[in-house]
Amino acid sequence: MNIEDLPTNGDWTEDDWRQVFPDGGSGDYSGTFDVGLGGARIEDVTAEAIGEVVHFWAVSYDGYGDVDFFAVVKLTDGRYAVSEAWADTTGWGCQADAWWKVGPTLDSVLAELSEANRKHLAESEASE
Repeated sequence: MNIEDLPTNGDWTEDDWRQVFPDGGSGDYSGTFDVGLGGARIEDVTAEAIGEVVHFWAVSYDGYGDVDFFAVVKLTDGRYAVSEAWADTTGWGCQADAWWKVGPTLDSVLAELSEANRKHLAESEASE
């Protein structure tokens, strides 16, 4: 996919998507890792490697600067990936982080979500 084809909402923009990839510019991207405890660093997920966005969630609780995000995607090679990212009210480039975990199945990457994001996922699925 191209960056401009990835989903956005009132709290998450195309520029925010850029921050979860290696050349986002803010320096907040931590890397891409295999699923599981101590997962090894692997080739970076890029927008072009995403074949389908399975689930996307983002919110800014204060309405400026801060953002919490996660996405679950299917990659073009058939594997799945999950990303979690956040920035505080100072925005990207200060107190923030973004990473990807890649695994062979949807369940393997969903297990990598934080407890809070698994709850957001369950709430979103229940409302669909």
